[in-house]
Amino acid sequence: MRSHGLARAAAAITAATLCIAVLAAAPAHAAPAGPAGAGDGAASQPSSNSSVCDLYAYYSTPCVAAYSMTRALYASYDGPLYQVQRASDGTTANIGLLVAGGDVNASEQDSFCSGTSCTITEIYDQSPEGNNLTVASGGGAAPNQDDPASATALPITIGGHEAYGVDIEPWMGYRNNKTRGIAVNGEPEGMYMVASGTHANPNCCFDFGNAEANSDDNGAGHMDAVNLSTTCWTGGQCSGNGPWVQADMENGLFMGADNTNLANLGNSSDFVTALLKNDGKTTFALKGGNAQSGGLSTWYDGPLPSGYAPMKQEGGIILGTGGDNSNWGTGSFFEGVMTAGYPSDAADNEVQANIVAAGYAGNSAGVSVVASAAGPAVAHNGYASVYTVDAASGDLQETYLPAIGDAWSTQDMHVKFGTPKVMAGTEPVAVAHGGYTSVYTVDAGGDGPAPGDLQETFLPAIGYAWSTQDLSAKFGTPPTNVTPTAVYHDGYTSVYTVNSSGGKLQETYLPALGDPWATQDLSALTGGPAVLAGTSPVAIYHSGYTSVYTVDGDHHLQETYLPTLGAGWSTQDMSAKFGTPNTTGTPSAVFHSGYTSVYTVDQGSDDLQETYLPAIGDPWATQDMSAKFGTPSVAPGTTPVALSHTGYTSVYTVDQGSDDLQETYLPALGDPWATQDMSAKFGTPKTAETPVVLLHADAIGALTWTSVFTVDPNADLQETYLPAISAGWTTQDLSAKYGTPPV
Repeated sequence: MRSHGLARAAAAITAATLCIAVLAAAPAHAAPAGPAGAGDGAASQPSSNSSVCDLYAYYSTPCVAAYSMTRALYASYDGPLYQVQRASDGTTANIGLLVAGGDVNASEQDSFCSGTSCTITEIYDQSPEGNNLTVASGGGAAPNQDDPASATALPITIGGHEAYGVDIEPWMGYRNNKTRGIAVNGEPEGMYMVASGTHANPNCCFDFGNAEANSDDNGAGHMDAVNLSTTCWTGGQCSGNGPWVQADMENGLFMGADNTNLANLGNSSDFVTALLKNDGKTTFALKGGNAQSGGLSTWYDGPLPSGYAPMKQEGGIILGTGGDNSNWGTGSFFEGVMTAGYPSDAADNEVQANIVAAGYAGNSAGVSVVASAAGPAVAHNGYASVYTVDAASGDLQETYLPAIGDAWSTQDMHVKFGTPKVMAGTEPVAVAHGGYTSVYTVDAGGDGPAPGDLQETFLPAIGYAWSTQDLSAKFGTPPTNVTPTAVYHDGYTSVYTVNSSGGKLQETYLPALGDPWATQDLSALTGGPAVLAGTSPVAIYHSGYTSVYTVDGDHHLQETYLPTLGAGWSTQDMSAKFGTPNTTGTPSAVFHSGYTSVYTVDQGSDDLQETYLPAIGDPWATQDMSAKFGTPSVAPGTTPVALSHTGYTSVYTVDQGSDDLQETYLPALGDPWATQDMSAKFGTPKTAETPVVLLHADAIGALTWTSVFTVDPNADLQETYLPAISAGWTTQDLSAKYGTPPV
C-alpha cells in the first residue's frame, strides 16, 4: 500500500547491504493422504496434536506459506523456524524446535547470540512450497534495503517455553517476490497472523500476505494482505482507536466494501489473531480474536470494494511492509499462514482454538517497552530522546537523535509546545506506548496550572506536533512533589505518583488511546504504607505482572503489584519478608532473562543491594553487590539505575569517594558480576547526579546501542555510549556539541 501523507519525518538512512547467508529452503514434507470423500488434497481427520496447517489441509485449503517464530505449524514438521545473524562475526544459525511438531528451542538462539547482538535474517516456510522470507530489498516507496529485526527485542513464552517474536519497527520488513503456490489473478486464498494489539501505529504498513512481485504500487487489487494497525483510512469512520483488522488491497485499507465499518470494534488484546480471506472474485471476510482465549469475531463478510473485483494478486509475500515497501509501520509478528483456496468458517474456528491452546504469554510489545523502568530517556519510532530541565529557566528540554549517524538536536518543549515549567527537584519521565511517546512532568506553578499538577506532553507519531495536557486538572491526579514513574502494560498506560499531602501512592491510568484517563489511590486500595518523603515510585512490567516499588516511612522496600488486569492490587514488605536492607533513596528495577531485580542502597553502609526474583512463584532473595562484587559505596543523593541490554544486565552508580561513574555488570545469568570505573576507563566526567540509561537502535535498527547520560560539574549533559557489547565505550559532551542547556 502507498503511504498516505504519513511520510518518514527523519532523513532517510541508507543502510549498508547486509551479507546474508541464504540457506536452502526448509525441508519439505508431504501432507497425509485424505480420507475417501474428503475432497482432493484433504488430510485424514486431524489428531489431537495437529497444528494449524494440518487443520487447513483437512478442510481442503492447504497451507502454501507457513511461518512461525514460536512453534511447528504441522504436527510432523521438524525443520528450522528462522535464521539469526550475530553482529560479532557475521555468522548465521538456524533456530529449530524442542521436538518435532513442538515449540521453538529458543535456547539455541540464546547460546548463539550470547555476548553480542543478533538480527533475524530469514524466516522459513514450513509448507512444501519453500516460500522463505528474507529482508526486503526495497521498493517504490522506500528504495533502500529494509532493516532486519532484532532477534532479542520481543521475548515471550509459548506453551511455557521461551520464545521470541519479530519486532517490526519503522524501516524493517521481510519479503519474497518469487513464490510458489500463492494465489494470483483472482484465485481464492486465506491468511492469518498472530500479532500484537498493543504494539501498533497509524503509519503504513504492518501487513502480512499477498503483494506485488516487483515491490511497486501496481494499482487496485494487486495486493491482498491482512493489516493490523491504528490507521483509520482517509475519508472513513472507525470505532474506537483500534488497532483494527483490515485488508490492504493496494491504495486503500478496507474494513469492508468502503472505508467505514463501525461494526469493526478493533482488537487491542495483548496477542491478536488477525484473519483475512478472499474468494478473488466477489467476496472477502475479516475476523479478529484474542489469541490467548475465546473465539473469533467476524468484522466483515461481504462484497469486495468497487474496482477490486476481480482481484489481480501477483503472488509476492510481505511481512511488516506495504506492497511498495511502505515501511513506516510497527507491529509484532509471531506466526502466520497463507492458504490455497477460501477457508471455511469451521476451519477458521478450529485454527483459532489451536492458536489459543498453543499458550501465548508475555508482553507482545517487546523489551523496548518493558526491560527497564521508565526514566528521562526513551527509544521511540527509531529516535532516541533524552529529557532534561534547563537549570536556569525550568524549561523541559528534548535532546534527540533521529538515527545513528545523524547529529543530535535540542528543542525547548516549554517554548515550542507549552509544557509548564518543571518543579525543582523533580525529573521528567518518558514512555513509549501504543505508538505514542509521552513525557510526564510535575508543574512548578506560577505560569498557569497549579504547582504539583501532573503534566503529559505527548507525540502521537514522528512527524506530528507535540501537545500538552494537565492530568491533574482534567483527570484528578492529586498534586505531587516527587518524580513520577510510568509503565505500559497489557495495553494500559499507567503513571504512578505520590500525593504530596499524604504520601499515598496514586495510579493515573489510560485503558487505551482515546479513552479517558482515570485515577485511583493504590495505598487506600491495598492498605500500603505512605511513601517516604523525597523518594519516588518505580514501576516495571515483568512476566505479566505490573509492580511498583516504593520506600516507606520505616525505610523498608515495598512492592505493590498487579498479577494481571482484572485482578486486585496487593502490597508486600520486601525488607521484612526477604531481607532487603533499609534504604533512604528511590529504587531501580529491571526485567532481564526472566529475572526481576530491584536495586537499592543500604541506609547504613551505602552498599549497592540487589533483591531478585528468578521467576514468578519463586521466593525473592537479596545480595550485597558491594560486598560480593566490589561496587563502590554509592554517593549520597544519587540512586542506582539498571538496564538490560543485548544479553547483559548493568547497574550504573556514582562512586561516593570519587564521583566517578561506575558500571556493575552481569554478562549472562550464571556468570559472576563485575565492576568497572567508567570515568577512569572511558573518560566520563565526574558527576553528582543519578545517571540516565537508554537502549536504542543502531544503524541497521538492531537494539544494540547503549547510552548512559550524566551531568558533569559544569552542568553539561554527557553521553557515554557503547555501540555494541564487543565495541568500546566513548564519551561526548552533548551540551557543548549540540546545545543542550545546562541541566
